[in-house]
Amino acid sequence: MAVRTKQPESDIQTEADLGLQRRTWRVQRVGWAIFAILVLAALAGAFGSGPLSRAEAGSEASGLRIEYERFARLHAATNLVIRADRRLARNDELAVILSGAALQSLELPSTMPPADGTGLAPDSVVLRFRTDRQPGELTVVLHAKPRRMGLLTAQVGLRDGPAHTIRQWVYP
Repeated sequence: MAVRTKQPESDIQTEADLGLQRRTWRVQRVGWAIFAILVLAALAGAFGSGPLSRAEAGSEASGLRIEYERFARLHAATNLVIRADRRLARNDELAVILSGAALQSLELPSTMPPADGTGLAPDSVVLRFRTDRQPGELTVVLHAKPRRMGLLTAQVGLRDGPAHTIRQWVYP
């Protein structure tokens, strides 16, 4: 004969706090929304390369355009593409002047084409390029590496010509 034992009924009582549960769900939804916004911003280029990161200063009408990335990383390579009208050259030479924070905040390991000469002016660096080798507009790519974090503001211009301000945010 089998012996049956009676199972005791559960005497654990739980109280549901629906207000707390709703607040928790709301916080979770806000967290997911913030996470989705960060992912979309990263895909768009807010933290590196992408459409939000591309910026341009100047115009074709001024004869000088600078293309650069709004967002860069500390010690990582970034490019400044300078497009200048050859008519702004003097004696087949175009002098590109970098001033402002660019002097203390940017390392310029190389340029393409290589600069034909460099010099210092008050609070600026002058890079000289020959224009007789290239028809049309002169395109110079400055390979740069930011040396400090935060907002970098610099002036890029031509000797006796237009100058434009660039602003770049440097992430760690």
